[in-house]
Amino acid sequence: MKIQRILLATDFSPCARSAYVAAAEIAHRFRARVELVHVLEWQHREFALLDDLPEGSALEDLCQQRVARMRHETATPVFRGLEVDIRLLGGHGAGAVCAYAETSGADLVVLASHGYSGFKHFVLGSFAERVVRHSPVPVLVFKDGPRGQKEFQLERILFPCDFSPLSLEALDAIRLLGRVSNPHVTIAHVWKNPPYRAASGRADTRAAILGKLQRFGDRELDHIDHECRLLEGDPASLIVAAAEAGEMDVICMATHGWTGLRHMLLGSVAEKVVRGARCPVLTVRPHEEKFRVSTDYLTDPKTFLAGWPPR
Repeated sequence: MKIQRILLATDFSPCARSAYVAAAEIAHRFRARVELVHVLEWQHREFALLDDLPEGSALEDLCQQRVARMRHETATPVFRGLEVDIRLLGGHGAGAVCAYAETSGADLVVLASHGYSGFKHFVLGSFAERVVRHSPVPVLVFKDGPRGQKEFQLERILFPCDFSPLSLEALDAIRLLGRVSNPHVTIAHVWKNPPYRAASGRADTRAAILGKLQRFGDRELDHIDHECRLLEGDPASLIVAAAEAGEMDVICMATHGWTGLRHMLLGSVAEKVVRGARCPVLTVRPHEEKFRVSTDYLTDPKTFLAGWPPR
């Protein structure tokens, strides 16, 4: 993983602006370019590209207004000392951002989330969660609020890991962050459905899992300060609670990128964490060939149970 080009999505709202400081901080640390992107949604399907708009049309006037507003945004002190480009996208929300991320050579998408829940989330959905689900590049999501305006810290990182090939996709991102900071990483494994055992047997199994987790951390993060934790229960809620209790600066985790029926039935732990966490969440989606391996790991019981629990 590298960070040379950052897409910063905005709708000009105070919520969207809460991610500006962090995006600028990351750009400074990695000497990356920032591209401020805004999606202009419209129903004129005959205009596939904004460059195709007829001169003098009302839509062209609207585009010019949005471009002027984007230039105004980039002139704020937050972006001082950075190379900041602007890009007005035509299309439909999260899909337009993800499509542009794939074709533009972006390394990271940064955006803020309103944090809708309950009925409002059911009706309006979440732009951030849809980007997390479909983006081909890592996505860093900030929750709307005062915290998003502060300097982006990397001192405490929570890394949820289930030992699957999928969860390991986040390792490259953690190692990269470790090059520009000196973080303490908490590797957390959630034991979702621990089998009923006698107290002694249960303790032995916990110790074996923690041992495997520690060996994994020592091997994969040997130059980064880290600790291991074993949690029992619902993954998403426990990850959010652990991040809050540990005052984590960021949660770094992989996402399946499920869509359609599978997403509707199984949901996404990553999206639930994005919705519930108060700290920033960095999600990494595997490449297609690795995604197939990860899917097999999760759906084939023989593959999943091989060597588990650890001896």
